[in-house]
Amino acid sequence: MHTKQLHLITVYLLLVCLVAGYLILATEFPLAYIYFTYEDLYGEWGQTYLFLFAGLFSAWLAINALSYRGFFLLLGIACLYTVLEEISWGQRLFGFESPYVFDQYNLQQETNIHNFFTGPFHSTIKNLIEILMVLAFVAYGVIYPVLVKRRWSFALWFEDRGIAAPPGYLWPFYLLAAPLELGLLHYNEAEVAELLIGSAILIFTMHYWFAARHQPKTYPHMHWDNATSRSFSRYLLLAFATVSLGSLVTSQWLLSQPESRARIEDRVLNGTEKFALRFANRGKWDEAAEFYRRVYDADPSRASVLRRLVDSYQMQGETDDYRHYYRILLEQSLPPDAVTSRNVSVNLSLAHSYRKGGDVEKSSYYLQRAYELAGKAFALSPDSHEAVYALARVLERMGRMEEAHSRYGRCVELAPGSGACRAGVRRVQRFMETAGTSPAVPSR
Repeated sequence: MHTKQLHLITVYLLLVCLVAGYLILATEFPLAYIYFTYEDLYGEWGQTYLFLFAGLFSAWLAINALSYRGFFLLLGIACLYTVLEEISWGQRLFGFESPYVFDQYNLQQETNIHNFFTGPFHSTIKNLIEILMVLAFVAYGVIYPVLVKRRWSFALWFEDRGIAAPPGYLWPFYLLAAPLELGLLHYNEAEVAELLIGSAILIFTMHYWFAARHQPKTYPHMHWDNATSRSFSRYLLLAFATVSLGSLVTSQWLLSQPESRARIEDRVLNGTEKFALRFANRGKWDEAAEFYRRVYDADPSRASVLRRLVDSYQMQGETDDYRHYYRILLEQSLPPDAVTSRNVSVNLSLAHSYRKGGDVEKSSYYLQRAYELAGKAFALSPDSHEAVYALARVLERMGRMEEAHSRYGRCVELAPGSGACRAGVRRVQRFMETAGTSPAVPSR
């Protein structure tokens, strides 16, 4: 290997590992992807440590470098601010309650500033900020280094005023981060963008720190020879290994604390539910059912999740699972007095619901009960079109189509203007014609 280019190989290997790793997680291990993109977990703590170390290198440059001191002072302050915002100024580590102003007006009720303007939902301000960030990534990380290298007067004007250009080899980080920041895939990929930007800024500050320390005579430019490339690569690998270790240790420590673990698990559940919905919207019913089931098993009180789980199993064609969870949903959604109701419609609805759930015994019970109630009402008021209509509905549901057709016909005689009675006649008549039978003559 030509070791003069080892630093480039190291940088791009880190990039490939980061992007390919998240791509594999998103497509093959979506639950792990959630753990690597959601708050208080590995990916976010990785961002925090990337900006922390970038801030430390910036501080060194602000104190010791021969040029760009003002720029690195501002960059160090920006990195420190980013770190404090990422940990909600210590709230994520120590779990203190949000002060009143943050609890009332912060979009996530957290002790940070950026969530006064942006939150988990899209808004005009959030979209505008994202667009401005994307433009900044491309303009500063991709275009500016090229223009400085080509000595364009416009770019040199900024450089003369102390705006340090990122090393040219970092452009893929910025270019890949730009579309991910917009979140167009709805896979929480903005977190991956922040990891890419954090990585780029850390490598950027390390590049200038290395040049200032090891080649002060040519700073800010660096002359790459074999020894320099190898040494810089070792520093890079050590820095990213430390970031990874810090992220792992901090995440595991938070998971070991009961209070923070409960908070994290609740967020993971919310993320799992969101991913289940994304799978459902894409017609991936197997994955949707798996994720909805995880959420339901962890928190059975989420009725909406149970409904979507039932829908997912139905779309998937998993009859046994569909019927099992449908019966649970049915029992949960029944009004307290439904099982003893003497209302024909309620009993018909129960019969239909239990039939959908595969419980033939209960379906037959409620259908027979509806028939008895409708028969008693008809016996008391044989000239009431409501009683006749109720009996016709039950007969239709029981498959006694000739009798149902006769009763619907009688209902039309009693209430010529009733659309429900006429619809019943047409519906049963179509069924009988399809079955090859003749409609019965209406009777009283």
